[in-house]
Amino acid sequence: MTVDLTEERARRLLPYLVKAAENHETITYKELAAKIGVYHRTLNQPLAYIRDKICAARGLPVITCLVVNLQTRLPGAEWLPLGASSLSDAEDRATFEQYRERVFAYGNWQGLLKDLNLKPV
Repeated sequence: MTVDLTEERARRLLPYLVKAAENHETITYKELAAKIGVYHRTLNQPLAYIRDKICAARGLPVITCLVVNLQTRLPGAEWLPLGASSLSDAEDRATFEQYRERVFAYGNWQGLLKDLNLKPV
């Protein structure tokens, strides 16, 4: 996937993540992919782009943690910048819950969309 396609998909995904954050909800990979009409296994790079180039670059909570597996209700192994594979299941769940609560508590997701010239959904 090229950088341009990765960024374009990230920009299309972000308003749906903002909506989930504001509604205090998670969203599955399949649900999120369906929102922009792509296969769910193609979300890895756009989500990493949002995590690293948008959230981390601005000191924002990791909004991409809201994207979860249907069965486990947890994000995939690469949801953290350094990955979560070294964490035990209990540590992974506890870390996810902490990150999720930070995302839910953040009060200016609409400001981020505005800064990026993106429309809310």
